Amino acid sequence: SELSQLNRQPAGQPLALSADLYAVLAAASEVSALSSGAFDVTVAPLVQAWGFGTEKRTAVPPAAQVQSRRAAVGWRGLRLDGGSLAATKARTDLHADLGGIAKGYGVDRAALALEALGIGDYMIEFGGEVRTRGRNAAAAPWRIGVEQPGVVPWSGRGGPPGGEPRHFFIQDGRRFSHEIDPAQGTPISHALCSVTVVADDCMRADAIATALIVLGAERGRALAE
Repeated sequence: SELSQLNRQPAGQPLALSADLYAVLAAASEVSALSSGAFDVTVAPLVQAWGFGTEKRTAVPPAAQVQSRRAAVGWRGLRLDGGSLAATKARTDLHADLGGIAKGYGVDRAALALEALGIGDYMIEFGGEVRTRGRNAAAAPWRIGVEQPGVVPWSGRGGPPGGEPRHFFIQDGRRFSHEIDPAQGTPISHALCSVTVVADDCMRADAIATALIVLGAERGRALAE
């Protein structure tokens, strides 16, 4: 895939990207700057180290492995050139994981495809991301069920309705979530388990929700406000 090509690209060598991938990486960079790196697509080496990528494991990895992988993480190390739609990596071992933003982008593209066909009433759901427009079959505005606080008016908006992360393992009575804090190199350890973001586009809502859940209840609320 194009993302795999980027992950294999040597440091310092620009790689021309499709408009789609460039748009996702550019939006990711915006949210990284907004959240001081709480959202970071270059967290991929840590996702792998903790067993939530293609490298599967159900135990805490050695501290030395986490530290070595953490050294490769840093959103500023992925430099984007809007003129040539190219990306250049500062390190060869810098890898991107778009799991926190690509689904939202896919939902947005599906919405645009429906609208291009003249469809003005729809609800799209893909992998926990939702976008709506118009009215439902009962000719009423769309309402989406969220675990907390309940049913939310949702017409003309997109975003992840939230929910406790389902990907985790338990070791010695402690739960390790797939949500990784890039600053610490470890899964989040605070009590916040669900964030719902409603926005004009699903892609940014997807990324911002990830940033907020990494930040936790207090810092996340401060950023949201």
